[in-house]
Amino acid sequence: MEADAQYPASTAFLATTVLESQRHPELSRTENDAVRATREFLVWAVNDAIERGELAADVDVSSLAETLLVVLCGVGFYIGFVGSYQRMATITDSFQQLLAGTLWRPPT
Repeated sequence: MEADAQYPASTAFLATTVLESQRHPELSRTENDAVRATREFLVWAVNDAIERGELAADVDVSSLAETLLVVLCGVGFYIGFVGSYQRMATITDSFQQLLAGTLWRPPT
């Protein structure tokens, strides 16, 4: 978020780079494929969380990693084109509360 504060166009550029590399695979070299690298990291992180007992052992690793990738892509798009880094702090806080289950109320 600090980089976006100093250079707001940088986030839009990075989001566009990822989008265009998916639309035009010839623009992305294997060693620089941000989506592939992020997906690999997320698969590793989910597997590591399962090994440590932080996630249920029967989690579909591939599906969860892809879900997290979708969220990250959405965040990048939002910061780059819709919102601002200033707004992201409160959005991130709300998202963390949502994931932690602290926003949910039992039905009455």
